[in-house]
Amino acid sequence: MVKKYRVKVNGKEYMVEVEELKEISQTLKAEAVAPQTKKAEEPVVNRSVPAQSAPSPAPKIEQKPSTTGGKVIKSPMAGVVVKVLVSEGQKINAGDPVLVFEAMKMENELRSEFSGRVSKVLVKEGDAIETGQDLIVIE
Repeated sequence: MVKKYRVKVNGKEYMVEVEELKEISQTLKAEAVAPQTKKAEEPVVNRSVPAQSAPSPAPKIEQKPSTTGGKVIKSPMAGVVVKVLVSEGQKINAGDPVLVFEAMKMENELRSEFSGRVSKVLVKEGDAIETGQDLIVIE
């Protein structure tokens, strides 16, 4: 029996088809009922299931020049903006905190990696943010 699922990973949506293999299910049930029939040192290997590649590493979030000539501070992970610590026109130095966001039930302080003047704040308190989303433009 084939089942279809829609899976969202890092903001990208994928359609996945999963096929239930009865012989594997029955084998696993049999092993669960009588595990003493296997030798302890013998590894359990299921050759009928293809090996999966390791997940790709998280994308590197960079602060890059914007089309307006400034640099863009991007979100390092998904979350919710708790507090914006800068305003448009404000001068900031490298290492200054620019906003606080909540991700994985923890508050995280995002700091600027460069000095300049805040030309645009693209988010406000309470906004949901995604990984790689533009947050603040610095000139």
